[in-house]
Amino acid sequence: MNMDQKKRWFELFTLHGADALTPDEHAELQAILRRDAAARRLWFVHQDVEMGLRAHLAAAPVASAPLKSARKPAYWLQWRPLTAAAAGIVFGMLYTSVVFGFVTQRQLRIQTLLTEGFEDAEMIHDRGVPSRMEVWSGDLQAPQDAEGDVKPAEGRRMVTLPPVEKRDFSYAFRFVDVSALPPLSAGQTREIEVTAQFHGAMPGVHERFQIRLAAFADDVAGAREIWVRNHVDELALLHVAKTVRVPSSTAGWTTLRSTMDVPAGTRLLLVSLAAGVVDADAAKTAHYLDDVQIRLITHEAPLP
Repeated sequence: MNMDQKKRWFELFTLHGADALTPDEHAELQAILRRDAAARRLWFVHQDVEMGLRAHLAAAPVASAPLKSARKPAYWLQWRPLTAAAAGIVFGMLYTSVVFGFVTQRQLRIQTLLTEGFEDAEMIHDRGVPSRMEVWSGDLQAPQDAEGDVKPAEGRRMVTLPPVEKRDFSYAFRFVDVSALPPLSAGQTREIEVTAQFHGAMPGVHERFQIRLAAFADDVAGAREIWVRNHVDELALLHVAKTVRVPSSTAGWTTLRSTMDVPAGTRLLLVSLAAGVVDADAAKTAHYLDDVQIRLITHEAPLP
């Protein structure tokens, strides 16, 4: 790894955060994250720093002068001093102590709820929409080693999402229990962040990958009924979905990340990870899933 490589990483990270990546830049970023473990570590650190900056800017006074819009954000060497300082921290590879200190100053607390690499070949998994807590459910099969040219994104194993003839997507679900969390105090908010890696089984296929997140005040049985009956938009506390279409020319793993605010009173979070093909008339194919990260981010009230 050299300085020019790291500079390019941060250019792409910044454009991604602003939803300003071109298709070629998106493919370049995905290729970097697939092949380089150091880039993936910096990617997660960069997300922490960006959330810290957003919290800081949200608490800062708003300037009276109007802001000019631009098609793309400036690259990292043109960032404002605060952002440039954050980039310097990460750029210097001071992963733990310095970056944690920076995020703490921005009034964030980050709690990892799940890191799932599907390494346990005997992993318990249920079928369909989950009916119990903290167990994977859905269409996924038992964790497996590499298959053909597809190697796990991390570790030795991954899971397969086989095609389902009567559905557009194949699914992996998991309920996450947040009922034991203390009530939010004045000025606090919570956010769930889910990152997962997807891979198609057949080259040259136009793929769709999706993360859906839903917050429920109900117990497992109630939340499951709401989801199965497709009343989630009416009866869940909050529901968000993020779907990306991956061009047929894209090879390797695709990293997808989604976030959702966690409303007060939430007892359960449902994480839905799905994969399918874009062309409804095309033959359905299997997909692979690996390296799922679920984190809870608490935004504290700004310091006086």
